[in-house]
Amino acid sequence: MRKYYFIALLLGTILVACYEDKGNYTYHDTLEAVIEVEERYTVLRFDTLRISPEISTLHGDDTYDYLWILYRMNELVDTIGREKELVYPMIRTSDQYRIVLAVTSRSTGISYWRYIDLAVTSRESRGWYVFKNIDGHADADFFLDSGEDVIPNFLESTHGYYMKGEARRLSFLSEYQDYVDYQDPSRGCTWAVRMFFISDQDILVYDPVEAAVTRDALELFYRYPDVLNTHAIFGAVDEAYILANGTLYDMPLMLVSSGRFGSPRKLQDGRECKLSPYAGVLPESTTSPLLFDELSRTFLLKYMYIVALSPHDNPILRDMPYNLVFMGTKFTKPMNYGRAYALMQHDADRSWKIFGIQIGDGETEDVTEYAVPDTSGLITAPFRAQHARLDIVYYTRENRIIAYNILDGRETVVHEIPADEQFTMLKCEFDVSRSQSQWKVPAHLLVFATNKGEEYTLSLYYTNENTGLLAGKYKHFRGKGRPVDVKHGSPDGAATVNI
Repeated sequence: MRKYYFIALLLGTILVACYEDKGNYTYHDTLEAVIEVEERYTVLRFDTLRISPEISTLHGDDTYDYLWILYRMNELVDTIGREKELVYPMIRTSDQYRIVLAVTSRSTGISYWRYIDLAVTSRESRGWYVFKNIDGHADADFFLDSGEDVIPNFLESTHGYYMKGEARRLSFLSEYQDYVDYQDPSRGCTWAVRMFFISDQDILVYDPVEAAVTRDALELFYRYPDVLNTHAIFGAVDEAYILANGTLYDMPLMLVSSGRFGSPRKLQDGRECKLSPYAGVLPESTTSPLLFDELSRTFLLKYMYIVALSPHDNPILRDMPYNLVFMGTKFTKPMNYGRAYALMQHDADRSWKIFGIQIGDGETEDVTEYAVPDTSGLITAPFRAQHARLDIVYYTRENRIIAYNILDGRETVVHEIPADEQFTMLKCEFDVSRSQSQWKVPAHLLVFATNKGEEYTLSLYYTNENTGLLAGKYKHFRGKGRPVDVKHGSPDGAATVNI
């Protein structure tokens, strides 16, 4: 708890008039009181918000009148309390608010005030979503952070949405534009966090803060594709992208946006392209996501506000005699640039290489090649995941998870599972509740799912920030189905780790 020393200033008015508030206040330019209160609170919607400030004064014992006022976007919402301790049932919608606390001395008539930031969230933004296949279609389980509660198959059981097709990916956009009223754009739009549940036949747009389905695939395109076949949705600076059926659709993240994606993008010379489902993407400040065209065997960049896809500047990355098998991204402080690592096989001699390609900071000429031994299990691994901060790719082989060091080719077994279980998912994620390293960035997690029949166990392990070895279990969840992806519902968890 921090101490805030408030100097009451001589002002004509300092508080906007609020509902049923008829009080008159006198403001003084002398330090009179000390108020101790946290500067930020978070409360779940429909829970009770409790704030207990501590007041001390230079006058010794004194009595005060209290006034608590709630604002949203600089607009007054309501008076929410008149006692020293605020006890307020949070019936407001999930959003960011500001509380103004005014404390008035009854003996001197002097008033002191403090701004307090408030985040109102839903239970659905305080847990993990496990996207999975079950009974021939896609659905998801939701687990609270505490692990004490679970909503199985919540897309169908809670929202009544039967999601067609095979589950593929969970994607997150932190600045998706959703109009308040699709039929009347003049009402404006909201800058919102949205989670995208992606199957090969459908897309479901979900608001984890309000716990509501906001759109489906039919409302995401100006012209609905003949074949959807979506692989990922990701954001960049001022733009969002859908990678579907080998093509890229984009949408400016602007106030004039309708929340719909436009026509598929072509090469600069007008040729069609067939994009790999893998992309080099950063969680912050990506100006040009890295793509690979399987027809021209060329790495491409998508620049802001430029319609066509541009071939990479480096000639090594054009007309390559290689097939792309996997690509992941390593982020570098402060997570706004990094390296894409592309695992590729040569057409003629069938040899393997990893190409390290700088992205996000303008150093597009930096390309490094690393040979991969033919004996490495990385080549044939059913599941791979790029460590988000180290030069390591994890992969599964039989009942083991192995860390492959890209720089020197060393392989280290980091985990083993029982022989009667099988891996069904492997990825890297962030724990948004815990900071790691001097950069104060979210802690890195290795996440994997194993199945024994139709029962799955999802395990989340911290990784050592220097070696990449597992450094203790964070959580584990159990359910039914076959998981394919996992994301936390917090708006702070919107960083994309692997496409």
